[in-house]
Amino acid sequence: MTGPQQPPYGGQGGQWPGGGGDWQPPSDQTQYSGPPASGGPSYEQPQAYDQPQAYDQPQAYDQYGQQPPAPDPYSAPPNYSEPYSVPPGMPPVPPAKQTNPVPWIIGGVGALVVLILLVIVGIAVLGAGDDTTPTGGTQTSAAATETGGTDSDTDSGTDGGSGKYSADDVSNACDLVDPSGMEKLAGKADGDPQNEEDKNDYYSSLSCTAKYKDGNYSASFSMRTTLASDSSSAKDSYDRTEQRAKGKTGSGRSSGDVTGIGQDGYWHLETRKYSSFNSHTYEFEVLDENAVVSFRLYGLYDTGKSISDSDFRKICEDNAKKVLQGLGG
Repeated sequence: MTGPQQPPYGGQGGQWPGGGGDWQPPSDQTQYSGPPASGGPSYEQPQAYDQPQAYDQPQAYDQYGQQPPAPDPYSAPPNYSEPYSVPPGMPPVPPAKQTNPVPWIIGGVGALVVLILLVIVGIAVLGAGDDTTPTGGTQTSAAATETGGTDSDTDSGTDGGSGKYSADDVSNACDLVDPSGMEKLAGKADGDPQNEEDKNDYYSSLSCTAKYKDGNYSASFSMRTTLASDSSSAKDSYDRTEQRAKGKTGSGRSSGDVTGIGQDGYWHLETRKYSSFNSHTYEFEVLDENAVVSFRLYGLYDTGKSISDSDFRKICEDNAKKVLQGLGG
C-alpha cells in the first residue's frame, strides 16, 4: 500500500514535490517550514551569529602528561650596559678617586737622602773621635811608638812587613851601594845613578842602576832589594829566582852557591865570546830573613881584556853586605 511518504525518522523538514511523491529535503538546512499539509505559516529563519574567533592553539605537550616548564626563579637579571647601574631615582655614584703616586715617590727619595746623610755624619763623627788625641797634641800611632818610627811610617810592617829588615829610613836606594868597583872594569860612570823606591803595606822594593862607558865598550850595575811582609814570603821569592837561574845551563854558563852572607845565596855567570868583543852577565842574590838582595852586572869588553868572574863576585859580595847593614841588619 502506498501513501505519502513520511520524512525519515528524525529527519529535517522538507517539501513534497508537487504536493506529493517522495520526500525531498530542503536545499538549505537552515530554513524550516511547516509541513504543507498543515497549511501553517513557514518558520522564521534563525538569525546568523558571528563565527567564534580563532584562538591560538595551545602548545603541544608530551602525551604522557608532561607539565609545561615553570619559570626559573633564579634567572639572570637583565644585562645592563654598565655594571652596578644605579636604580632609577637614585643619585649617581661618584667616580673613584685616583691616587697620584708622585708625592709618594718624592717622599721616598727624600727619606733615602736623609738616611744617607745621617750615615755619613755618623761615620764622620766616629772618625773624628778616633783621630783626636785627648791632649790635643800631634797624633802618634801605637805602632810608631813601639818601633820608634816616624809619624809618616806608623806601621813597622808598612815598608817590608814585620821582619828583621825595614826600609823606613831609606830615601835613596843608591845610598845603600858603592858601585865604584865597576870603574876598574869599565871606566868612568856614564851619568848619575838612577834610584827608585816603592813602599807599601805588603812589601818594599828598592833599586839602583849605574852605567859605565869606556870608548866603544860599556857596562852596567843594577841592584834590587825586596823586603817582604814576612820571611816565608821572602824565601818563596828567592827559591823561584834561584831555580830559574841555576836552570840555565849550557856552553858559557856556570852557577854556584854564595856562603858567608845571609841565610842562603847563589851566583850565575853567562859568558859570550865573539870575534871582536866578549860579554859577561853576572847574577848574584842572597836571602836573609825577610830581605832578598839581588845584583845584575853586565859588561861588553874588548877581546884582549881579561875579566874574571871573581872580579864580579867581589863587587856583589861587598855591596850585599852594605845593603843588609843599611836596612838594619
